[in-house]
Amino acid sequence: PTYLPYLCQYADSADLADCAEAIYTADDEDDRVPPDTAYRYGGGAWHLAGGIAQAVSGETWEQLVQEIYGDPCGLEATGYRNHYTQAFSEGGVDGAFSYPDFFDGDLGDLEQTDNPNIEGGAYTTAQDYGKILEIQLTGGRCGDVQVLTSEGVARMQLDRIGPAYDGTSYLPGFEGYGLGWFVDREH
Repeated sequence: PTYLPYLCQYADSADLADCAEAIYTADDEDDRVPPDTAYRYGGGAWHLAGGIAQAVSGETWEQLVQEIYGDPCGLEATGYRNHYTQAFSEGGVDGAFSYPDFFDGDLGDLEQTDNPNIEGGAYTTAQDYGKILEIQLTGGRCGDVQVLTSEGVARMQLDRIGPAYDGTSYLPGFEGYGLGWFVDREH
């Protein structure tokens, strides 16, 4: 999370498209490793993907989330913000990378931004979160609407780092990692 070329993902004053471009064009060649050779957890890839989704669709991240998940799934209180700058100003580095003390569930406490944090800036309610989890349990469906392919859901949950290079994540009991999913290899 503190990799300098990708820090724009934590700045609520940035723009998602500009930040994605900065991540894509970062002078990071000396820090890269070939695909499927090392586990590196971080939000830069998610932020880049969000910027690409905006560029391809011509819509904002907020519009995409609402169109793909919000409307079909009946989500009433789900979206993205970027609380890191606000949390840092109120609690320093420790405040920025922990649950924001100032946020008590009131969306009005989170500032609007053109640079929503794709990795860790989602907000939701328990009811909406249940609907999001149900997508994963029903092969990508919200009720009668297919919002993700069943193949896509299966791929997300598949351990990529074990079979690719016998790697592990940093979480005991969840050594595997898919696309946004930590995987319990034993169970």
